[in-house]
Amino acid sequence: MKKKNKLILIQTLIAIVILITTTVYAAISVKLELSVSNSKLAPGDEVTVKLSIKDIQVSDEGITNIDGYINYDKNIIEPLTVNSIVRDSDGRVTIGNNKLSVEDLTGATSVNTGDNTTGIVFNGKPASNNDCRLLIGLATPIKEDTDLITIKFKIKQNATLGEFENAIKYDMFVITAGEEKTPAISEAVTLTVDKVTNPKPENNVENETKNEVENEIKNEVKNEIKNETKNEVKNEVKNETKNNVSNKPNSNTSVNNTSKNTSNNTSNTNKNNVVNNTNKVDNSALVGKLPKAGSRIMILPIVAVIILAYISYNRYMKYKDI
Repeated sequence: MKKKNKLILIQTLIAIVILITTTVYAAISVKLELSVSNSKLAPGDEVTVKLSIKDIQVSDEGITNIDGYINYDKNIIEPLTVNSIVRDSDGRVTIGNNKLSVEDLTGATSVNTGDNTTGIVFNGKPASNNDCRLLIGLATPIKEDTDLITIKFKIKQNATLGEFENAIKYDMFVITAGEEKTPAISEAVTLTVDKVTNPKPENNVENETKNEVENEIKNEVKNEIKNETKNEVKNEVKNETKNNVSNKPNSNTSVNNTSKNTSNNTSNTNKNNVVNNTNKVDNSALVGKLPKAGSRIMILPIVAVIILAYISYNRYMKYKDI
């Protein structure tokens, strides 16, 4: 009988433990996610890590508190401070519909984690063996995937080179929704630190930006000139085509006149050829008669000379007889 009573008592205790566990943890489910700006770095580089919550399953009350520790490898990362938290221009952090101020409680032995805490609390030297503690209290609960906070980590100038697992670890984060809490959740980041092979001076970056702006301006001017030239050519072609169409009758008249002139020229040429050929025939005929005309002309002087000689001779004989 006593054994039976002990068994019932043990079963009852187990049921109570299960009931408590279910009440505290089972009704809320959340996944932490870390997004890294760059996982391959050089000494002196800066890397940002964004903390988000995903796949939220909560009651109607929504998530009101996030509490956990941030640990990092001190061989490669400089000490984290409250100034490492990325903020808006007004010095606050926006999470959902919440605009939260940031408070630095570095070195405090105890930090209020109650539900009434609203804002972001940073502790760079918590009482535990962890490096930093982060608390986020939301005035307006969140019920969907949300980016929480972004923190900057700087690689030491004399950082050890190599690949480092769990270089940054968000450890033992507990998320609260009303009276419900999640078990401790942890997520880590692996970083690779290597030497810079070809560092870019700041002046080169400025020159690159300047060149990009100049190239954009040149391209814009080039396109404008190209478009203007294209439009001018298009208008000229259009106007020329229009003028040609309007002057088409004159063109035909010119062609007719040209044809008429060509015909007249051809007629005149033929007439001239006939005249020239006629003259050529006449000249040829004269050339054939020139020898006879030449012999007649030569006989007349000879006859005259003979007559004169005869007259002279008779006179001479008369004077001689006297």
